[in-house]
Amino acid sequence: MREELIRSQAELLAELSTPLVPVAEDVLAMPLVGRIDRARADRVLSVLLEGVGGAGARVAILDVTGVPSVDAEALRALLRAARATRLLGAEMMITGVRPEVARAICAEGEGLGGVTTCATLRQGIARAMAGGRRPARG
Repeated sequence: MREELIRSQAELLAELSTPLVPVAEDVLAMPLVGRIDRARADRVLSVLLEGVGGAGARVAILDVTGVPSVDAEALRALLRAARATRLLGAEMMITGVRPEVARAICAEGEGLGGVTTCATLRQGIARAMAGGRRPARG
């Protein structure tokens, strides 16, 4: 019984740590708060791809305003998410990059490989909404 409760709580915590919020019919946002480790990065990628594929999203926004730092592993996870999102036909934006995170990204030397960035989630949503609607899939 106790193990079942612990497993149930762990699943709930995982769901809460990777919320995917529909902003518009074809725009999704995932606000991230806290440290991103390997397990969480894998969960972010999974939830993001399911959401983009299921919703037919044109833009997916990862908001990292609440992420205090990004290590090499987390950066690689963000880049994997961007590539995978593009494979599904959507654009990925990263918003809320703090100075510490920007410094870490530059130190890794990988950059963000053509991923659109905006200073705030509000700016990212405005840019996504101004991007127009994608034609219906046939």
